[in-house]
Formats: sequence, structure tokens, C-alpha cells
Amino acid sequence: MDMLLHLSVAGRLVLTCRNDVWDSAYKERLPFAVREVEELDSGMVSHLLPDASENKLLRTPFFLDFAIRRREKWGIIPRTDISFLMRLFRDAESEGGALPDSAGPRKRAIIQALAELQLNELNYEITRRAVETRAHLPVQIFQHAVKKLKDERLVLERAPDSLLSDFREPTLRLAHDMLDCFSMARVVYDSEDRHTSAMSVCRRSERECGWSILSMLIRLAHHHRDEDLLRTIFGEFLRILDRKRFNDIYMAQTWAVTYVLREQLPILLPLVIEALRGTPVPNLRPGAEDMAGSRIGKDAQLTQDAASSVASAFLGLENGGDVADAPHVVPVLTEGLAKWELKGRFIDALARYNTREVQTALVDFGNKVLDTREDLPCLRYVARGLNRFEADRSTIMLLERVAQDPEIDPVTRRRAHEVLRRHDGRSVPDRTEREIVYGLAIKANRAARPTGTSCGSTPPSSKTRCLEDVCATFLDLDWKCVMHSSRRSNIKWFMWGRLSLPLSAALMNPWLVCSARPVDQGHPSRGDQGCVPGRAPAANGTKV
Repeated sequence: MDMLLHLSVAGRLVLTCRNDVWDSAYKERLPFAVREVEELDSGMVSHLLPDASENKLLRTPFFLDFAIRRREKWGIIPRTDISFLMRLFRDAESEGGALPDSAGPRKRAIIQALAELQLNELNYEITRRAVETRAHLPVQIFQHAVKKLKDERLVLERAPDSLLSDFREPTLRLAHDMLDCFSMARVVYDSEDRHTSAMSVCRRSERECGWSILSMLIRLAHHHRDEDLLRTIFGEFLRILDRKRFNDIYMAQTWAVTYVLREQLPILLPLVIEALRGTPVPNLRPGAEDMAGSRIGKDAQLTQDAASSVASAFLGLENGGDVADAPHVVPVLTEGLAKWELKGRFIDALARYNTREVQTALVDFGNKVLDTREDLPCLRYVARGLNRFEADRSTIMLLERVAQDPEIDPVTRRRAHEVLRRHDGRSVPDRTEREIVYGLAIKANRAARPTGTSCGSTPPSSKTRCLEDVCATFLDLDWKCVMHSSRRSNIKWFMWGRLSLPLSAALMNPWLVCSARPVDQGHPSRGDQGCVPGRAPAANGTKV
């Protein structure tokens, strides 16, 4: 620490450090200003490594530094992320020297032992003692090999006092989450029965790093053109999605699957389309798991629960989908508007493809809903989707119809007003107390949302409040939100303060406990992760 302080006085000093390491080991002891380093653009990578500008992994400074340090030794920098990681591990696991060593591949044994233990526990941190036992190396040889791996900046060793965890002894892990996940995914892929091993990870994916391993495993299978393994993993995803209402574990696994689908959609797109083309079948119920659930293949079929989550994969396309994929994707999503009762995620998915065909489909669908008065809450998703397109006369006319229709809920009408403002600059009406109260109301009590017509929401009998509506309601009020994420589960608790409420709203809901809870309290494929009313706040809740 003293050396770092002296260096900082001499000139500008840049420290690259993981957030948790900085918080636990350096933050309180070094008075340095912290600046987040964003992903680099391809131009900077090309300037430093012209032959590797297409490798997106190198836009991360950590991996770019690895590549620059190894440029002379490697000669050619791999052009894909998986190829780069494979070369990096192959290079790190080599023993070096002209003569064979009787100790064998020591570093490989340590990396393999660490990955196997991480995979068993689905945890990044493993005690040094456990790794030493698993590696079956003599003490001195183990110590020497660990030192070499640390010198190569591939392995991190942490003392107990530097950990934000329950460990009471030194631990080992690799130097970056992606390195850990690749190492674990490699163990799965190289196992005797990789399909069974992959299914085992899926069925424990609620654990800390489960979804990240699955995401990396999909990339590894794609690199090796292992279509069979991709289909096995996707089939297991459908099995989980079918059961997301069964219990907390399945719901946490559903979140993991949703993250993977969104992150790896470019690879999984053919399987996503294959599933969405499937015949609708009833949702599974606890105790009736022998019912035919979702599957892909010749006779593909899909439950509504799975369909909404699969369609939500397109939300990962933050910058829009590839227009080249539109001819294969848009017809399937458009058909979903007629095929599925809950359409919200299909509308969101369509809006990711900025084509004239999609804009026309959304406008036509919105006008049809207005004419038939069926599923009016869907118009909220339509308005949000049209916000991604340049306005034309038909779009303006539809949004005006939505904004002026008194039978449509106030939150949806506000969405339409906001999109109109973006298109032509017109003013947005002030938020009324009725709109605020509506945003806080329990869904079962919302007169503007008839039974059985909610788009992407829980059944009206569920005591579920819509976090999306609350956020929309208080968009312009003075409030703040603090989120704490449990290390050992996917349950997140939200607390807020400085929240100004009208008296009527406060009287209607004197206690609010807000959480992204599993089962009936919100689904990762929906916009209602959320608030549930109670007579007293639960743990970590605060009184409003």
C-alpha cells in the first residue's frame, strides 16, 4: 500500500482491479479517485492489435492486456473469444523447459482441480486447501505451481480478511469471471458424458455462477459445432421454464435461463424460432408433471409459460435485431400475436426489428385491439414498441387513439403521450392523482384491467403489484431506490425513501414491501416483477 501511495505522488497511476477486490482490499486504504473503464471500441483495439480488431473479447481491457503481453510469443492473436481463451489456457498450462518434469503437468492439474471444485459447488471461490487436496501434488510442487500461475496473472489468491464471503481461510480462483466460467465449461465439455453434465448444471443453475457457466458452455459448443449439445441444453431450458411456477428454485432457475437466452440469442436463434413455431399446449401444474410439456423437434410444442420467456430472449437485442434475420423471425413473432393469450413479450420482440413490415404489423395490431376492445393493456407494449420507429401518419393516429381513449388505463395512455412527444414535441399532461393511485393499486382491483385480458401479467387473483407501473408512476417524483442482491439466491430486495405520496394512495397501501420475488410475485418474462402489499414490512422492507 505504501508503495502505491508513493507512486501516485510521482505521477498518474492506473490500477486495474475487480470491484469486489477494490472494495474489500483497497478502497478504505487508498485515497484514489475511481473511474469505471468501459468496454473499448474496435478502433482502439485495432490501433493496438490490427490483426485482432474483430475479437470482441479484446474490447475488455483485462483481456487486451493479456493479448498485448503475448503478442510476440503467439505471433497471431486468435480472432474469436473462444479461440483466444483456448490459446490462453494452453499457453498457461504448459510447463516450459526443454526437459520433461517428473512432477507432470502441475499447472494443468491445479487449474483442472480448481475448475472441478468450482463446478461441484457452482461457486467462484474455493479454499486453497481443497484445491491442493484435489490436485494430488506434493506441497512444495503445489506451492511452486500456484506461484507461477499467480505470476502469470491467471490465478488470484485471497486472504480471509479480503473476502466478502464466509470463508475463514485463503481461497483461489481465476483472475476474471470469464476465465473461471470458461474453465468450468471446459470441464463439462470434456467430461465422459457432456450431455448429462450439462443437464446437471442446468438443474443447479439457481446457484451463484450457474447461468454464466451455461452461457459459456453454449459458446463453447457453438465453437465446436456441437448441435446435439445445444439442443440438449435448450431442451433442458424448456423443462425449467415449464415449471417456473412450481417453487422458488424453479423460478430462480428461470431467471438464469432468461439471462442465458438473452445473452446468447445469436447462437440460439434457430432453436428459439423452432420452439416458437411449436403448437400451444396447456401449462404444467404441480403434481401433474406427466403432462406433455414444451419440446423442440419434429412435433414441437410450447406452453404459454415457456413461450413468454422464450420470446423475452429478444429483449437482449438492446440495439435492435439484425435486419437480415427479419424474414425468418418476424413472421413467427407476428403469428404469436394471434396464437398466444399473453402477447406482451411478442410485441417487445417484434419491436427489436426496425423494418417497415414490423411497424405496420404493430399499428395494425393496435388498431385491431382498439376496435375489438380485447386485451387493451397490450397497447402499453405497442406504444413502447412504436417508440423505436420513426413516426408516420398511421403511427401518430394510433397513438392519438390510445392517448384519448378513456377506457384505457392511465399508465398506458401516458406511454402513448410520451411517444407522441418524442415524435412531434407535443406536451404531456400532468400526472393526476388518479394515475398515481392506479399505478399503486393491486392488479386484482384495477377496473381498467378486466379479468383474463391482462397482457403479460399475472392472473387477477394473484396479490401482485406491478413494479413497472410503480416506476412509471414515480418517474418524475423525488425518490431513490437501493437494491441489495443476496449472494446465495436470485431474490432481490428493493427499498426506497424520500417518496412523496398523496394521502389517498398512502391510505390505500399503508405498507409496501417491494421485491423481485419468485412464483406468483413476478416472472422474468414479464413486466410485473414486483411489489406485494402486506400489513407489516418483511425483512429489509421499509415503511412508506
